[in-house]
This record gives sequence, C-alpha cells and structure tokens, in this order.
Amino acid sequence: MAQLLSEAFTVALQSDRAVALAAAFVIGSCHADVLQFVSRTIFGEEPAPEPRRRRKRRKAKSNGAARKAHGAASNGEGRRAQRDADDEALVAAMKENPAGPISAWAEAISKSRASTIAGLKRLRDAGLATNESGVWSLAEEPPPREPAPRWVEPPRVRSHREHVTV
Repeated sequence: MAQLLSEAFTVALQSDRAVALAAAFVIGSCHADVLQFVSRTIFGEEPAPEPRRRRKRRKAKSNGAARKAHGAASNGEGRRAQRDADDEALVAAMKENPAGPISAWAEAISKSRASTIAGLKRLRDAGLATNESGVWSLAEEPPPREPAPRWVEPPRVRSHREHVTV
C-alpha cells in the first residue's frame, strides 16, 4: 500500500498527540465523517448531535409577493391605482404649465423623465393627450353633445287588424 504521508510527518504525528489532534481537526474540517471517526476512536463515545441551524427570516419582497400571501390585492391592482394617480397628477401638471417641457412636468409630479414619457403615452392612448410635431399637449375636450331629440309621440305600430276596411 502506498504511503500517503511523508515519513517525517508520520513520526511527528506519532510522537506528539497534540500535533496528531491538530491534524485530525484540519482533516475533519473538510471531512466531518473523518472527524467523527477520530472522536469515537480517541474518546470511545458517540459525539453529540450537531445543533440544528436556525433559518434566517426572509425579508419581505418589495414586489408585493408578501402582500399576495396575506390576501391583499393581486394582479397589480395596487400598481394600477398608483399609476392612475400618477397620470392624474401629470394631467394637472400639464394644465398648470401647458407649454412646459417634459422635464418640468416630471419635476412637478416627482417622477423620472422616462416615467413621465410613459405616462404621456398612456394619456395619448386614452385620447387625453396629443403629440403633434414632437410637442406634447393636452387634447382638447370635445364639445358636449346635444341630447337626442325626444319623440313627441311614440311611433304608432299598426296591427294586422287595423287595415283599411271597405
């Protein structure tokens, strides 16, 4: 059988028990089963069971996963409500400063330029804003429609018995 350790190291292990124990711990740190074997061999008893590791408590995710687990609104309803509120704030900022640049509107609603542009596109798709020649503005509200005329009398429906008789 091939010798795994050098002759000098083997002599040092045999002559000094502290060196042997230190070597066992170094080897055992990589191989726990070897350390248990050495412990049983030296002390003649079973080692104490390893203590259970405590799991770390997870931090609540900011994407709403924790709220979904507790029965809160799902399918992005909270995000949609926040987005609608942001869009209303953008419309108000555009009414206050109709000729202002996008950066002024973004600053007024405390959003980034990219978020403001996304909001402008949503408003355009909803028919509330226009982008003509690269200039964003609120769409003009259509004039109120006149109500449909009411009939003075409901149309008369003739039955087959009301034919002209001779």
